Amino acid sequence: MALPVTLRSLDLAADVPFLAVALTAGAELTKDLEPLDRALGGALGRTLSRRDFRGGRDETLHLAGAAKGPQRVLLIGMGKPADDRATGDRAVAVKRAASIAARQAHRAGAGRVAFYSPGLTDRGVESAVIGLAAGAWE
Repeated sequence: MALPVTLRSLDLAADVPFLAVALTAGAELTKDLEPLDRALGGALGRTLSRRDFRGGRDETLHLAGAAKGPQRVLLIGMGKPADDRATGDRAVAVKRAASIAARQAHRAGAGRVAFYSPGLTDRGVESAVIGLAAGAWE
């Protein structure tokens, strides 16, 4: 069965069943993440500032959604930004994070998953799609 994939800009405060956010180690609350933080009542900012989520490779942390916005949020760590020394970009880390996102969304019974990682290049987007497909495969 084909896996439908839609590529578009995402309002991080949009009403989606499952939002996966892939972040590098030591990530902080940026302007891009502020709408999501507001939708979660400040939980994302507190989580990052307290270092409850450090962004280590394959680290995950579930956050419950609010009345409006994402119903479930999964933070996924991609490790240090320099982890992909061989390729010079984050393609491998993005693919791993997307695969984890798809597996966790499936386990949670989410019919759809939205994936976000700040600053993706064309190669990063391609890696995310490959990871999502691999993680959704049974």
